[in-house]
Amino acid sequence: QAVLALGKERRLDPVPDFLASVSSHLSVHDSRNLAFGALAFAEYPGGDGGESEDLGLLDRATVRKNFKSVPYFNPAILVGPEGKAVATVQLSDDLTNFKLRAKVASGEERFGFGTGHLEVRLPVIVQPALPRFVRPGDDFIATAIGRLVEGAGGPGSAEIRAQGAELKGPAQKQIDWVEGRPERISFPVHIPTPASAGQSVSFKVAVLRASDGAADAFEVQLPIKDDRDRVINRMIAELKPGVPVSVPAISEAVRAGTLDRSVFIATQPALVKMAAGLDFLLQYPYGCTEQQLSRARTYLALQKFRRLLRQEGSEKETERVVRHLMQWLPTSVDANGLVSYWPGSPGHVSLTAWTVQFLVEARRAGYEVDERLFSRLTRSLEQALRSDYSNFIEGEAFAERTWALLALAQAGRFNTAYASELTRQAQYLNLEGVALVLQSLVAAKQTSGAGEQLARSLWDGIVFRLYQGKETYGGLQDRPGDRNGLILPTETRTLGEVTKALLQTQPKQPRLSLLVDALVTTGRGDGWGTTNANAAALLALAETFQPEAMQGISASIRAHVDGRDQLLSLTPASPAAYLAIGSPQALQLTLQPPATQPAVARIVTSYVPAADGSQAASRANGLVLSRELLRIREGTEPPERLTLSEPGKSHVFTVGDVIEEHVQLVNPQARNYVAVVVPLAAGVESLNPGLATAPPEAKPRGSLTLVPTYTSFMDDYAAFYYNTLPAGTYDFYFRTRAYTEGSFIQPPAKAEMMYDAAVVGTSNGARIVVQGKE
Repeated sequence: QAVLALGKERRLDPVPDFLASVSSHLSVHDSRNLAFGALAFAEYPGGDGGESEDLGLLDRATVRKNFKSVPYFNPAILVGPEGKAVATVQLSDDLTNFKLRAKVASGEERFGFGTGHLEVRLPVIVQPALPRFVRPGDDFIATAIGRLVEGAGGPGSAEIRAQGAELKGPAQKQIDWVEGRPERISFPVHIPTPASAGQSVSFKVAVLRASDGAADAFEVQLPIKDDRDRVINRMIAELKPGVPVSVPAISEAVRAGTLDRSVFIATQPALVKMAAGLDFLLQYPYGCTEQQLSRARTYLALQKFRRLLRQEGSEKETERVVRHLMQWLPTSVDANGLVSYWPGSPGHVSLTAWTVQFLVEARRAGYEVDERLFSRLTRSLEQALRSDYSNFIEGEAFAERTWALLALAQAGRFNTAYASELTRQAQYLNLEGVALVLQSLVAAKQTSGAGEQLARSLWDGIVFRLYQGKETYGGLQDRPGDRNGLILPTETRTLGEVTKALLQTQPKQPRLSLLVDALVTTGRGDGWGTTNANAAALLALAETFQPEAMQGISASIRAHVDGRDQLLSLTPASPAAYLAIGSPQALQLTLQPPATQPAVARIVTSYVPAADGSQAASRANGLVLSRELLRIREGTEPPERLTLSEPGKSHVFTVGDVIEEHVQLVNPQARNYVAVVVPLAAGVESLNPGLATAPPEAKPRGSLTLVPTYTSFMDDYAAFYYNTLPAGTYDFYFRTRAYTEGSFIQPPAKAEMMYDAAVVGTSNGARIVVQGKE
């Protein structure tokens, strides 16, 4: 019933269906943790001695746990000659009204419909009134609402159990039940820092009426969200025999239980850079279509290196990433059949080509592919091969046509005519475009004189220099900075595509190893810097190397930390070594003689500072972000401005107060792919004016300076994403409501370039105090 209340229910009478063309659809809205649960029963032990057991209330009441919405739609239930049909539905634990709707037809002339509802009730019920998430360091009042549904009032009791949270008072309370009056049952709790329950905290609450033993209980899992960003330092160092390499100690106080420090060592630099790229893809916080594609394609390509990269347990992760992307892709296809970075935004030919490449690779790896989606995307790419196609990224028509040509060739739909045209126009293509055309000819097995000519063009576009008598890679003649940022141009991707093209056509060319070495050496502690560049480099390296070729030499590395030595060994059968360190002190690594060649070490230090998120100070590296809170007053009174001018300030609100968030971003130059994320305190709930059931106060007084490409309102944050953000000052407004009594950490807001994490700006952290109504 609560789900149906979110919108207007469609008519059930089937007669109008015969008068107009209609389509069947299902719309499901989450009702946000419905308060009631399934029919419970008191569990008492049979036999003698049961009464002597001292069981708590939560040990005697059935605990309701499943509060998910229960949509059920079946358009083809067959009814037998007896006139009855049975449909089995798994109900949730909600104590509510389940609405039933049915349409029936018998032959061409008999039809009708029916309605009904199923009531699920208990004599005594209890419902949660908790925040939807928590952060470490939060203090709040965990509240449950008890009600009498049937029977008289009288004495009763309530009990709470918390896992991952600390109770700041007794776990049991006495209740005086009164008919028609809800009982507010409150327990003060604290979320420890660090949180001891891992990813969530659990609250179990039970109530009892003493007169007849009627009871009810629920269990709710609340996710634990970070109160501030982790600090991540990455370092790659060359280890020479007998020469110690020092890694400095962590200079600031580290929150207990959050330090994650690791060392990955190999004699093959490519192996270390591949591990760095995989780690970057795994930890990346945003999830646009391209970034999900990069992660999934890389996971599929590097399966053969799983053991060497210490990714033995990643099969389930690969399955999860691929399946999630398969579900995401249909939501990101625009009206032109092109895949977009975010649902509802315009698509791009290049992104559609990368999607088709992923679908081909997933099918080859044994995954089931949506054939209707695959056909629609390939048809769109076939249209994009035309020079007069109108949906190219500005200035990137040739580039996107070459991506489309390669994706179609790999999908088995090579177009000879357009391949010939692009080959003849190679002088207008950049190096990446030439490489893509050459790869498409290889995929179609049509490399002849044209392929040789394209290969010569690639070599002509690469600069080689002599250094100490040896030839080395000196760069590309292309200038990626002159290209449109929407297509994510990088030297890494161009070099990766050129390397793959030449590897496929001239695998024995002596200079090819220089390109592979250049691709490896351009990698850093975070791989190659962005998800797109990481994927391009890793895909090229996966095609270049085989696991058996990554075997190194025997060597020993001494790791000295906290006054103790630990020896790591490298062998031809095990060419990589891994060490986890739980100390923030300085670290020293030494490659022990008589090693004959250097080794490469990657050291990653990740931790959360000891101070909570409310103490986090603002930062400005290319972007400047500020944040203020506006307390909305009744009537025509202007709102009260609460500036977050310094970290750690507390701002007091009352339950029910409406708060308007105002975030201002100063962007000094035009940029592509910018994310603005505004975390919320756990004691407030977001008011999304876009919902059909949004109250009037959900609409903010201020307005967005520029409509985002994509907007996301989640329980714990609001996010605004821009594919293109011109230079200027931008204001963001949205509203929240104070909901839960307590003291909550509000992390800093953050603006960041999604493909250049060095360009970032944050606001100050704060603490939000919500007081109960008098």
